[in-house]
Formats: sequence, C-alpha cells, structure tokens
Amino acid sequence: MGVDAIRRSGRPARLSVNNMDAAVSAAVAGLGVVRTLSYQVIDDVAAGRLERLLPDDATSALPISLLFQSGRKDHPNVRAFIKVVKRYFRGVSLS
Repeated sequence: MGVDAIRRSGRPARLSVNNMDAAVSAAVAGLGVVRTLSYQVIDDVAAGRLERLLPDDATSALPISLLFQSGRKDHPNVRAFIKVVKRYFRGVSLS
C-alpha cells in the first residue's frame, strides 16, 4: 500500500505532542506511528527500536540549514559547529 492509499480516519489523535523527541519516544514505546526526518530516527532504526513502514515511498532529500547571528560566521565556535555538522551528515546514510 502506497502513501496515496492511506486515508485519515477522521478520529482525533489519542496522543498529541509538540516536539519531535516526544513523538519519537512515543513511537519507540509502541504508542503509534511517527512521521519524521530520517536523521531524527537513524539510531533507533539501526538499533531495531523503530522500522520504516513505507520504505519504497520515501520522499526526496530535504536541505538542512544552519542559522546563526549575522557577522558570527567567522567566530571559532560557529566555524567548529558547522564543520562538525557537515562531517556528521556526510558520513550518515539517511535512506
């Protein structure tokens, strides 16, 4: 069954959260399904705590943006953070 075949039941959600950590924790605890970006659950999927429900219907990759205060790009801490994030995401298979 593809994404187009899935329909909402019209019933209200039994659990509603306002941050992704809570949503992922609820899914790991077996409370339901979560829609998230691959990098947010990569460790849980690799460990077998979560599994992809529709692996053949993956969406295209989304860009990740790093935002920082104007004029701070040359600050050593900001440069180091950008370097670490780039290295992390280049080494991670998000599929």
